[in-house]
Amino acid sequence: MQKLPSHLEFMVPETYRYFSHSTLRQQKYAQLYSTINVGKQPLKLQQLSETRWLAIAPCLTRVLQQYDELKLHFEMKNDRNHLPLQAVDFGVQFNIELARTSLDSGIVDTVKKYDRDFLMQLLSELQQRLPSNIHHLQTLDALSPETVLGLRKPKLQDLSFLMKYSGDIGKLDEQWQYIGTVSWPMDVLDNEEKFWMTVHDHHDASGEQDFKEVGQFALSMLALPFSNASVERVFFHK
Repeated sequence: MQKLPSHLEFMVPETYRYFSHSTLRQQKYAQLYSTINVGKQPLKLQQLSETRWLAIAPCLTRVLQQYDELKLHFEMKNDRNHLPLQAVDFGVQFNIELARTSLDSGIVDTVKKYDRDFLMQLLSELQQRLPSNIHHLQTLDALSPETVLGLRKPKLQDLSFLMKYSGDIGKLDEQWQYIGTVSWPMDVLDNEEKFWMTVHDHHDASGEQDFKEVGQFALSMLALPFSNASVERVFFHK
């Protein structure tokens, strides 16, 4: 009986281990897989049993079923997958300053390579320093007055932070839909906190707070640790 190649014995358990301890890695791979396969989710990798060695077959099959996607994911940092130096946008000012010099083409390429590597390292470190709930931060734009009262207002069910709401979803959804039917004061439309405080305190003809739930929900989301102040600390402080 032929022995399984050692590199496969290493690849199968290590591939599972790489993703099993990191939700962020799983999310990044799922995003890549979904992009390639038009919205589909990747197959879940199986853990190799240390005692049942024959069970490697289904584990290996699961890797092979998405081998191209996994290979691309792990090769993203490979230099051959990056844009050629001549296609990288270093900015107008960089190109102007470079045109003023009389540097040899070899030196120019070296400078560009260092610049590109610096930008990639900067991006990598920024990604590491961003809060793990960055996906919630990205959807907070939905709470801006411009979005809530405009044509780009998303459905309530599309808000990633909706899961944090523990009240009456039906009432919240109704208020979310009808918030655009009120003529809100112009002086609060450029400030999210003032806007939602006004929404929260709004009373209908019978004296009831008709947007109390949606106002309270929005204010509580804006007060969470992934607010603008938190993001500023991430970018501007060590």
